[in-house]
Amino acid sequence: MRKTNAPTLERDDVPRVTITLTDETCWLTRHDRCGAPAATYPVDAASIANAFNQFGACTGLLAPETLFWRSRGGQLRIGIWIEPRKHTIHLRTGARLDDLLVPLPGCVFVGSGTHYQIFAATQRPVKDTDPVCQCPLPNVYPDGHICAGSVPFPKCAPGTIGAAAAMFFESEFNHDLAGQATIELLKILHGQRTFPLDQLRRVGTIGEVMADRRLDYRAADDDDNHEPYVDGIDPYEYAYGEMEPDDDDDEDE
Repeated sequence: MRKTNAPTLERDDVPRVTITLTDETCWLTRHDRCGAPAATYPVDAASIANAFNQFGACTGLLAPETLFWRSRGGQLRIGIWIEPRKHTIHLRTGARLDDLLVPLPGCVFVGSGTHYQIFAATQRPVKDTDPVCQCPLPNVYPDGHICAGSVPFPKCAPGTIGAAAAMFFESEFNHDLAGQATIELLKILHGQRTFPLDQLRRVGTIGEVMADRRLDYRAADDDDNHEPYVDGIDPYEYAYGEMEPDDDDDEDE
């Protein structure tokens, strides 16, 4: 075979359509064959986005428990579902490190770049309005953002978010961003079978998490600003299935 010179393609600088975005609307301008503007009118931004669907898009292989995948401005945002189960939580208090085997509720773990969030949920979300709750663990801000500390989280991608979630649960927790009630509850639940879902505090919806909207987490503020346990219920009732014996009642019998 003999190499031949490929024809040189001339650059096409004649516009046929231009899109103008403002703070309030989207404008489409059609141009004639010479490139001169011919007509301009407002259009729906969603219609413009759909017009580009002909170019196609592919997520690649996703983690089995993927809840959502989103790309905006070249940045991926992925959320996965972690089933309710027991986790070994490494909790450091000063020089002491406790390994607590505690049941945790189902969690929504979300990544974008090297930043991650985690939320609890009473069940796997199936619609946008399903609620998400503050994760009952230390080192997590009320809006779900994780304080990474020295944990080298990878950049979020379909093939790395599962590993990032494992790194979070296997990391060493401390008392940062956790009230005393949270620490006490984890210690009480050590060795128990299920997490008391009534202890969860709603902070928003899964739709708001997917859209990365600002959550109203005032109801899930620092534990020290609230009653230690919601509705005045003793955590022992949840952890052990019954209230502590009442000595006064025993004397009356």
